[in-house]
Amino acid sequence: MGMVRLADALAKCETLEVLRLGRNAMGSVAASALALNLASWKSLTVLDVSFNPIGPEGMEALAATVGQCEQLRQLELAGCPASASLAAIRVAEACGQLAHLDLCQCRLDEEDAVDLAA
Repeated sequence: MGMVRLADALAKCETLEVLRLGRNAMGSVAASALALNLASWKSLTVLDVSFNPIGPEGMEALAATVGQCEQLRQLELAGCPASASLAAIRVAEACGQLAHLDLCQCRLDEEDAVDLAA
């Protein structure tokens, strides 16, 4: 509940450039709330949601909106649950302008790696 409230409060931060929320208790509900605000952060260059228990639904919500962050250059998804690894790849695919992508400890298998490279 606290992470959802934080995501809602951050919606007012239109000049936000760096958002580091790694190693919190952000699940799919909070990630979905965060995803709703991504389009309003035109200056966002770094998004870190690593080592959070974000499930497939939350990753899909991020994938649907993260591409609207035109300035995003660094995306940290390390430690995402194995159940969300395919959705994490979709998030990465939505960010064509990335200079840094961290998917370590996401338990990607060979098929996931091939999908990411495609």
